[in-house]
Amino acid sequence: MTTLSPPILLIADSHISREEGDERAMIEALEGVRPDRWSALYLLGDVFHYLIGDKKFLTPGIEATIEAFRRVKERGVPTYYVEGNRDFYLKGSFLEPSFTAVELAFQIETPAGRYFLTHGDRINDRDYPYRFWRFVSKNPIAFAAMKAVPERAARKFVSNVEAKLHKTNFKHKYRIPEELLLAFAAKRWAEGDRMVLFGHFHNEWRRDEEDGRGVAVVPAWCDTGKIGIIDRQGRYETAPRTVLTA
Repeated sequence: MTTLSPPILLIADSHISREEGDERAMIEALEGVRPDRWSALYLLGDVFHYLIGDKKFLTPGIEATIEAFRRVKERGVPTYYVEGNRDFYLKGSFLEPSFTAVELAFQIETPAGRYFLTHGDRINDRDYPYRFWRFVSKNPIAFAAMKAVPERAARKFVSNVEAKLHKTNFKHKYRIPEELLLAFAAKRWAEGDRMVLFGHFHNEWRRDEEDGRGVAVVPAWCDTGKIGIIDRQGRYETAPRTVLTA
């Protein structure tokens, strides 16, 4: 008899540190993420309102949440971080060891086929202002400048970039660009993936094909109070985040 692993937990877009104290619900929930209940945790980006790989940007809320993720990993639940549009310079930083791995995308083998996970902020190629500001804020020159300037000036720069990203990307984020997500998924299906999962767009959305292939947006923790789950058989579903503390 084949023994199937526990389900896989997916958390997207919690935007911690947007408001004071909003990290508490996440920290409490993570105490229940143990290897007897979950085989892995995948974070689909924008876990924090912004997360930057430099200690000058740490806040008490961010630091406490990072420590909670570290405890999950140390308890034996591999914890994978998909970089989102509000995540900057994580790879190679002091933050990277807090997670099992940090990448732009991950693939997961399940009994029902292979999953492809990515954040999704680069899918909408019509959002030219956002693409410009992503380029401006995520390049080696910006990284070097961020490292060199004093903390106060660096925080002001980040606030300005965050405001630009919010204004340019907000109107696109809450509309699901179905045709673009389906086009991206079709490319992944051609590569052998069976299910493609995105974060970023906050609202829950899903499309299943007759042959079992599919694509979905994992709903945002901060707006919907939901999580994603890949069950023992490799099926994707969503659930209230309260199941983590039940």
